[in-house]
Amino acid sequence: MSEIKPASKLTHIMNGLRENTQYAFVKKEKVNIPHSVDGYSHNVDLIVCPMGEGIYRPETLQTILESFARCPYAGQPDSIGKFSRVGNRLNFGSLSYTERIGEFHTDEVRKIDIDDDVILNTIAIWKELGIDRDHQITIKSKGMTGALIRKIAVRLYPNKKIAEDVQHSTDEAYFLKYGITLEELEKFK
Repeated sequence: MSEIKPASKLTHIMNGLRENTQYAFVKKEKVNIPHSVDGYSHNVDLIVCPMGEGIYRPETLQTILESFARCPYAGQPDSIGKFSRVGNRLNFGSLSYTERIGEFHTDEVRKIDIDDDVILNTIAIWKELGIDRDHQITIKSKGMTGALIRKIAVRLYPNKKIAEDVQHSTDEAYFLKYGITLEELEKFK
């Protein structure tokens, strides 16, 4: 009989978003096994936007975003990025979750070639170092062991046009992913 695994946070969050028919979402993901420089093995952006007319008030967007955080089975987000208007810019809010999705183990076998005449001509040193007839030392060691971590970001955008633009961008540092100037926002309405 196989063990039944509980659903992941990602599954619970996506199910919660699907149940809310006032909003649409798409999943954009990147897999890096064992992990990328940021430490995550699986980065998932859930790009969310309101259906129909856009919503442009930071306070309203923040209230909506925080309502997504009430998914009972996903637990509380690790962080909540706030919608804010700073000068001529609207910064987008997001929810961030992490979850363990597995682990990795690496074992290492290293071969060291010795070519120093002093060592090679002293049999006592051979025995002490474990040098074989091919003048090599073989070292077996446990490598690294670590967790595979998924980072989930629920990113709410004011309207479908902005969400689609972010979805189709290939640049992770894409400026529109995190905020927009008020002039640009007018063009997207």
